[in-house]
Amino acid sequence: NTTAAIAVLDLVQSSNAANGVNVTANSIDSETGLAITTNGLTSGKGLSVTSSATAFTGDLAGISFTGSNVNNTGNVFAVSNTGALNTNVSLFVDHQATGTNNLAVRVNDVSGDTTPFVIDGTGNVGIGTTAPARILDIVQAASAPQLRLSKDLTNYSEMTVDSAGDLLIGATGSDIRALSENVWVCDNDACPALTLTGDGN
Repeated sequence: NTTAAIAVLDLVQSSNAANGVNVTANSIDSETGLAITTNGLTSGKGLSVTSSATAFTGDLAGISFTGSNVNNTGNVFAVSNTGALNTNVSLFVDHQATGTNNLAVRVNDVSGDTTPFVIDGTGNVGIGTTAPARILDIVQAASAPQLRLSKDLTNYSEMTVDSAGDLLIGATGSDIRALSENVWVCDNDACPALTLTGDGN
């Protein structure tokens, strides 16, 4: 017995010639390869991976699923937060990097994707670009609309910026309505300081 704080299992890897820990469980099917249960947690961590590396180019934590089969219908990564009264956060990304071209989130949907979904270090969201210039920046080089707002699968409106930089708006209902709002069409990037009377001007 001891009163000192100790680790139940402490592994020290002093060589870079091999992996620190390998777990191979190729025979399991509906069981769990590695299970960690920490029901007594308060402010601690169930799993902690840290690094103070200064020439890091890999993945601090990597999950790779390479099987290719139509029967693969499960989730590669799943977060379940099922406590109905919880007031916590299911996924928290604390991104404080300020280096050039840093991204908080990037999603590639094809190998070598050059038009991914990103959230950059300032919080700008880019769809089709790695360098969003506004809070939401949608880039689509093809001659298809960049944005669609839908009521359902057959009723929607679309917005397109063409190769000349002009904005085109189309609606399946054939009408574009401003309801009771005033619509301004201004020149030289600014509207005059006028106050319109009434609505629908």
